[in-house]
Amino acid sequence: MLLEIDQPEQARELAEHAVGVGGTAVPPVLAAWLKAVVGEITAMGSDASAVERCFDRAARLLPADPWDPAVPYIMLDEFHLARWHGTALARLGDESAIVRLQYALTGMDSSFVRARAQLHIELAHALIAADHVDQARREVAKAKTLAVRVGSARQRRRARSLELQLNQAS
Repeated sequence: MLLEIDQPEQARELAEHAVGVGGTAVPPVLAAWLKAVVGEITAMGSDASAVERCFDRAARLLPADPWDPAVPYIMLDEFHLARWHGTALARLGDESAIVRLQYALTGMDSSFVRARAQLHIELAHALIAADHVDQARREVAKAKTLAVRVGSARQRRRARSLELQLNQAS
């Protein structure tokens, strides 16, 4: 909510507070998720090294088997974390986002259709920023197909917006 009302510093402080309060008392997958939240919020600014530190810490906290019945609604494995990390890097205009997002695609569970559509959208954004227009078009087409399949108006809207951006770039 703090991000929605343009209060990123307060959002980051709150997320860091949650990390501190949770400490070692929360399941490792939740601790990793909280640290990734801090990384995502930090990416709203321009401190790339702080973003890297957050996601590196999240990766270290993430257990080999991330399923924990104590937190059944937290789905975070190495591929979801790579997607999250890649999205944060893309927000910063970092080309290494492309590699992270492509890696996330290799392990994304095919049943997560909406997340996969989102991932293709994020990859297209990163490819556009890196001026890889043809690859971006392919990613937008994949995202659009998945968005239609899952019935996501939001992802279809995002795909259309990217198509317009790509058409203007041509």
